Amino acid sequence: MTVKDQTSPKIDTDQLKRAANAFNISVVTAALFALIVITSLIVNQSFSSDLITTVSLSMAALVALASARLSRRGKSDLGILLLLGTLMLVVASRVFVQKGL
Repeated sequence: MTVKDQTSPKIDTDQLKRAANAFNISVVTAALFALIVITSLIVNQSFSSDLITTVSLSMAALVALASARLSRRGKSDLGILLLLGTLMLVVASRVFVQKGL
């Protein structure tokens, strides 16, 4: 056996970069959702004025944190899909809330 045969297995750096990027995007998204919730609570002074929006944005922040956790555990594709689905639901819920449905 030569020295060339004893090399370590090749590490997929693209997968590691993708997981790190997914983690960073999820954390920033969670921080932005939390900032929106805090700002709305400061402006409205209560939960009662727009309860549906406050709850949906709070849940979106928690889902973004779960997405970050999935990205750290090596399931970055699932984490990003979860984050994209959450963003679509938040946008759709805002449309229904503004229409009064």
